[in-house]
Amino acid sequence: MNPASFRGWTPIRIYPGADGLMVDWCHLGEQRFVEPFFDQSVSGALRNPAQRLFRRQTPIAFLADFARECPGLPPSALIYHLSRSGSTLVTQMLAQIPHNLVVSDAPPLDRVINAQLHDHAVTDEQRILWLRGLVSALGQPRHGETRFFLKLDSWHILQLPLIQRAFPTVPWIFLYRDPLDVLLSHHQVRGTQVLPGVLPAGLFDLDPPWAPPATFDDYAARVIAQLAQAAIRHTTAGRGRFVHYTELPGAVEELCNFFFDTRLVPTEVAAMQQALPFHAKHPHLPFVDATAARRAAAGPELLALAQTWLAEPYVRLEAIRLSQPPLHRT
Repeated sequence: MNPASFRGWTPIRIYPGADGLMVDWCHLGEQRFVEPFFDQSVSGALRNPAQRLFRRQTPIAFLADFARECPGLPPSALIYHLSRSGSTLVTQMLAQIPHNLVVSDAPPLDRVINAQLHDHAVTDEQRILWLRGLVSALGQPRHGETRFFLKLDSWHILQLPLIQRAFPTVPWIFLYRDPLDVLLSHHQVRGTQVLPGVLPAGLFDLDPPWAPPATFDDYAARVIAQLAQAAIRHTTAGRGRFVHYTELPGAVEELCNFFFDTRLVPTEVAAMQQALPFHAKHPHLPFVDATAARRAAAGPELLALAQTWLAEPYVRLEAIRLSQPPLHRT
């Protein structure tokens, strides 16, 4: 296969084949990723019968060939998060700028990052090679973009050391908020990561790795605690910065100018503001802060779970953030 013939094609799925992992490619051409999530952009493209029917498949090793022949933009920053902590707001703000390529929660990334959970024979070196090739393929500029922001799934903070080996010079942030508010949000609308059995068993190293329905909130609290503890463990990894939900949206401009080294011009700052009136995950709806209402409705069981599992990690997260040097201003 000629790698150059894949220009304009994007890997949208990684799946097991007869001889190893395979990559499913879709021709997205010049389509930008402006929806809140990668899957939404892909689903929109697949409504076109031609894009749905005429796809291409390659072995996963082809990603390295494609990266050598057609290198994509290097990531400007990696965005980790505790979940329900403003990461989608950040990416939606960044996506308003035409020079930015923004990819959020792309399932092919998860299949590579956690490949060892599906096949214990997969080595870290293989995952790093695949990850570099996949990110290069996802980072193909479509409209003259010069910056590339990659938002990871919340559970990818567990694999930060491996991801940093793949991209050692790329700055990263970890977005978080009071974990009680994260737990309350998942109690209201449960995310994939807090539903027992949806993600691969053993991902969160919980015992047992599942929970009956009566303990869904307990399971969610333990998962959130694991993510927070992982971020705390990786404090000394370098190139990272912890950002609290309450620092948004103002922190985005500061991060771009003084941490990501992606200086913004006034028109780009103004463009980012266009995302603020809307719900980040549902841009057709106005944003309404539900934090106070959720807290007022919280029962004693949820408050007790937060105190048991989340209070101590939150204190440590805050101590890390408050000990960081301020971002330089000019």
